[in-house]
Amino acid sequence: MKIFKHVSLALAALLFSTATLAASKVVVCDMQGAIMQTDRAKKAAAALEARADYATMKSQEERLRAELTNMNKLFDTKGMTWSPEKKAEQFKKAEYAKAELKLVSEKLAAEQREVIAAVMKELGPKAQEGLKELIAAEGIGMVLDGRGVIWASEPYNITAELTAKLNKMK
Repeated sequence: MKIFKHVSLALAALLFSTATLAASKVVVCDMQGAIMQTDRAKKAAAALEARADYATMKSQEERLRAELTNMNKLFDTKGMTWSPEKKAEQFKKAEYAKAELKLVSEKLAAEQREVIAAVMKELGPKAQEGLKELIAAEGIGMVLDGRGVIWASEPYNITAELTAKLNKMK
């Protein structure tokens, strides 16, 4: 009789824990990805691209990349025939262009980071609120950061749902 009680209690505990696990879901969500896919973030990115100073830097970056590509081709095709002085001169030009390209690329990246930070600051609290609503509505028991997950099938990834919810929030 005592064994029957222990087995019954163990079985009831197992059924209860299984039912509890079945009621809760484990999902993946990339909060930053959800925010950056919103209409607001896309508008902010478009506004950045439309700025004259940003467009100038972008075209300067493209010009420098093309210039370096041409320098490399020229060095590969004619470099063997150049004098040591000519090689040194071309190498110096390439080094200056590389340094300028690095500087311009860093400025562009800084502008992008600034826009991302502003969007994250604006929509971060709303994303938290939206995520809490999704957790309550869908009976979610655990949310894993989507950036740290190698793979999750579509039903487990709620990033797009959070983006849709953010787009609806005002």
